[in-house]
Amino acid sequence: MEQFAWTATIVLVVWLLFAAPGAADLPPSGSIQFTAKSERHASPVYHIDNVPVYYGPLVSRRAVQNRSRGILLGRAGDPATIEYGPLIDVPGCFFCPKEETLDKKGRELLAELTTATMITYMKATPAKLRNKCVFYTAAVTKPPEYLSTGASAWACQHNKYSIWHLWPNAYMSQQYPRFKDFYGIDEPTNWLHSIQELPTVPNETPPQIVYFENMSEAMARSCSGEVVVMSQTPKDMGRYLTYENIWKNKEKPALENLQRQGKVGRVLIVDYNNPNDIWEFDLARNAIKDVNKKIPASQLLSRRHEEEEEEEEEEDEDEAEYARLLRREDVCDSSGVAQRPAAGDPFTDDYSKFR
Repeated sequence: MEQFAWTATIVLVVWLLFAAPGAADLPPSGSIQFTAKSERHASPVYHIDNVPVYYGPLVSRRAVQNRSRGILLGRAGDPATIEYGPLIDVPGCFFCPKEETLDKKGRELLAELTTATMITYMKATPAKLRNKCVFYTAAVTKPPEYLSTGASAWACQHNKYSIWHLWPNAYMSQQYPRFKDFYGIDEPTNWLHSIQELPTVPNETPPQIVYFENMSEAMARSCSGEVVVMSQTPKDMGRYLTYENIWKNKEKPALENLQRQGKVGRVLIVDYNNPNDIWEFDLARNAIKDVNKKIPASQLLSRRHEEEEEEEEEEDEDEAEYARLLRREDVCDSSGVAQRPAAGDPFTDDYSKFR
């Protein structure tokens, strides 16, 4: 019996030495190819182009000297501490709606695009939005007609982001058709246009506003730390609670809830017409805390991410293009503001404009 066991052991060793290398040359099940330089488990996050990537937890990129193709994305664990990098090549596109979603129209499509679903399409994790959220109210003095363009520009100047920066837009769609423009609901060729064509039911929120409500609430729920609101009437925020609009119905309630949980810290309000005038804002009271105490712009908490300070590695032309489209630090190069609906700004205007 001992001799048999010894013989079996020798046969097994010989097989491992000679047969296993050949087996290693076979493609893995499902044609999933593991990349080198990673020994960590993967989390399902998809990328774009012909060879999308799978993302999972990594140590900081500076520590491993590994610059990801595209932005660092996380969808598992503690979003405040985990960073992500490429692990496995798999088919798919993280920011691209699935084919079964694209096949839907009208109310069926609208029902699919819930707040939770819109969060999954965002070009940022909650960790990347910490201290970087900028909201704004409706224009009350003209020009400008809308505050969206100016508020988005101010946000970028201070390393923060408005809602017009957080989802794939028309420019990205033009560069990579697999992306879909999440803002151009007005345009007949846009994948969302069937939502706009839905009839409005009396006393109900217009369908296209329901879509933008979900987008806005997705952003608001993802904010933490310092939050900024821009307004032409910082000392009279009560006016925006007198009619139906997204700030009143979605953004403000979501931020108040997060503040009660301790996830959102101070809220600052910036005078759109005089942007050096900044005060701390009391969300619950809907008023400036102390009009005599201004906050210097130098005290804004937004700061550059570590990866922005790293030297750029050489990339081929295609890699550089789609990486630029996705990197959080470069997202201000394009936004969805140009696709704002003709009827008005859905994130601030009275719902009646869209009936």
